[in-house]
Amino acid sequence: MDFEQIRTKLDGRGSGLIEIRKHSCVLIPFVERDGRLCLLFELRSAGISQPGEVCFPGGRMEEGETPLQTAVREIGEELSVPPERILYTHEYDTLIHYANMAIHTVVAQLDPAVLEEIRPAADEVAEWFTIPVDWLAEHEPILYEYRILPEIRDDFPYDIIESPDKYNWRTGKWTIPIWNYEGHCLWGMTARIVYALLKFLA
Repeated sequence: MDFEQIRTKLDGRGSGLIEIRKHSCVLIPFVERDGRLCLLFELRSAGISQPGEVCFPGGRMEEGETPLQTAVREIGEELSVPPERILYTHEYDTLIHYANMAIHTVVAQLDPAVLEEIRPAADEVAEWFTIPVDWLAEHEPILYEYRILPEIRDDFPYDIIESPDKYNWRTGKWTIPIWNYEGHCLWGMTARIVYALLKFLA
């Protein structure tokens, strides 16, 4: 191999995320309701993974899709929201999960008229609801923090890497915000996305 072959592979290629096996994208939908700016959420149906959890519209990115294309497709499939009801979009930050997943996000503004037109896909969405942004900003969530610890088996080849068997493996921390709003619990990765966005907007 010479460097010209390397250049051929690199030219026209964008950057990626090493060792990420799954790319998903969620839409963060802002919408006016009763004179207040709100975030639109879904409650996952009983027939899919993580049933009963609160989430944003979204799902796995298909081959060749951009985060924006995925987000628009998913809110259409899950809530029957057509593209013309999406007034503004902006690709926002990506949440990297320690389970080798990347969750891309797209901030959107929806036409308020869409609230009268939403038709949830019953096999994926049990219900939808909104939470006022000012309520979220004014109510600090419970923050639960836990450590992520490496589990190194006894057969790790310390002799090959010429390191003592007490190598100082790095640990991590994962913080989960938890809000309760009118009978709905917002937590997990969706809450992490909301919490980070609110800090940015403050």
